[in-house]
Amino acid sequence: MHVLFQTGTLLFKQIPGTEYAWHEVVVMIAPDGNHKAAQQKLVSTVNEVYSQYQNEIERQHATIERRVDIQIETPRPEARLQFADAGLELLVRYPVEIRKAPDIDEEMTRKVLALIEADAALKAAVSGNPKIRSAVKG
Repeated sequence: MHVLFQTGTLLFKQIPGTEYAWHEVVVMIAPDGNHKAAQQKLVSTVNEVYSQYQNEIERQHATIERRVDIQIETPRPEARLQFADAGLELLVRYPVEIRKAPDIDEEMTRKVLALIEADAALKAAVSGNPKIRSAVKG
């Protein structure tokens, strides 16, 4: 993951020209759930929503590269599988435009819920309700 903040005081401030942050869709995988199939379907759904505003994120990314004069990997949704207290957690991290984050998160919520409801195998693989959260990592 890329750090889009610069230091200079005791506080961090966002690099000028960057108006995106990272959010995550998180689902718990049932003990006998197919995490590979769940990951593939969840990433596909996140990419579907992301494609609606991807050009704006890529424009901002290009601005960052010009300002800092280094090449940085283009932001894109990415999946992670990790152990959590409650079992196995599948998360898909994706960039969001800060000003449109609430709308993007709502669209993401609707699409993920529709996916789970329409796919019996995925519904069986997921334990509990999905969550969307900010992905602030140090």
